[in-house]
Amino acid sequence: MNYSGKPYPQRKSKGSGSRAAGNHSPLSARLPSEAFIGDQMAVVDPEAIYQARETLRQEIGRSLESEWRRLVEAPQDYVSEGILSQERCISRIKLLRLFEVREASTQVTGPAHDKSQRLRDLTGRVALVTGSTDGVGRVVALRLGEAGARVLVHGRDAERGIRIVADIEKAGGAATFFRADLASLAEVRRLAAAVREETSRLDMLINNAGIGTAGGVRQESADGFELRFAVNYLAGFLLTRLLLPLLEASAPARIVNVSSAGQQAIDFADVMLIRGYSGARAYCQSKLAQVMLTIDLADELAGTGVTATCLHPATYMNTTMVHRAGVTPISTVEQGAEAILNLAVSPALAGRSGLYFNGLREARAHAQVDDTEARRHLRRLSLELTGLADD
Repeated sequence: MNYSGKPYPQRKSKGSGSRAAGNHSPLSARLPSEAFIGDQMAVVDPEAIYQARETLRQEIGRSLESEWRRLVEAPQDYVSEGILSQERCISRIKLLRLFEVREASTQVTGPAHDKSQRLRDLTGRVALVTGSTDGVGRVVALRLGEAGARVLVHGRDAERGIRIVADIEKAGGAATFFRADLASLAEVRRLAAAVREETSRLDMLINNAGIGTAGGVRQESADGFELRFAVNYLAGFLLTRLLLPLLEASAPARIVNVSSAGQQAIDFADVMLIRGYSGARAYCQSKLAQVMLTIDLADELAGTGVTATCLHPATYMNTTMVHRAGVTPISTVEQGAEAILNLAVSPALAGRSGLYFNGLREARAHAQVDDTEARRHLRRLSLELTGLADD
């Protein structure tokens, strides 16, 4: 399935165990300048990078450029369909990063550099960041604390939680750690209750915690639900619903759901993936559910001062999740954190809701997001599974 949700045509393999299927795709052919451009990844001279971009653009042709960009946004589709091997997929994404347009321009304006910007003063603001004892969530929590926000750190590991709180305080910030396993809806409820008891305001809720694609065996949560759907989606759904009164009382406030470009349509006849399970399918379905939730929240909260946005922060960041999946990272947690913080605190996005971003750029999610009946079905199911339908 490609980024638009349409299936790729079936390709005939030339032999068992080969990746000959990809040989019929122009994306799978080795480019004459591939090695040269790959070497330029370490070059900081903007003119050299510009020349490398132009060389690659000429070779792939303008007609292929959009397809290459889809490769950045949904690389797992190209691997699962046999268009590219995982190694070649990662290599090609590295090449694409040379001419990735970040400011709607193909001009190189300067050398490669750390684009992280100092955040505006967030003194008096309170932020809850789930999954913030490790990976990109940890970087987000640190940055918010350094900017003056009081950070409510969440994770499963108390030792890591204590360390991140100490790091935030060492940088002059304030933080409190909350331990909860989001694989249990009872613990999600306890987390929400603890947050409400701890603070009288909540300016930012960043639903970042999640489980990746690693593992080929279907697992269930404490409540008997497919594990990735439970942790990546249902936990955030319930936590958000329980904290909405606090967010609305603190308006203007923001909800940021950390999703992924890896998205797959939800099969409502088999949401828990009893049949045809794979870790990738479970992950992609749960991430699409997060985007659908975001659109629903934006509609529901219109006029309240609370906005809801979501994003794919970066592709294959250097996180524990990516390493467990056996994938070589091609992005940093700092890049992902910058994208998350953009939605969480950027003045340019004040009052804007129902948006999906790919990194720092507004983008389009899977087509099922626009299906109002699918979103309605997911909302009813979520209320039922979390016990909110009876509240």
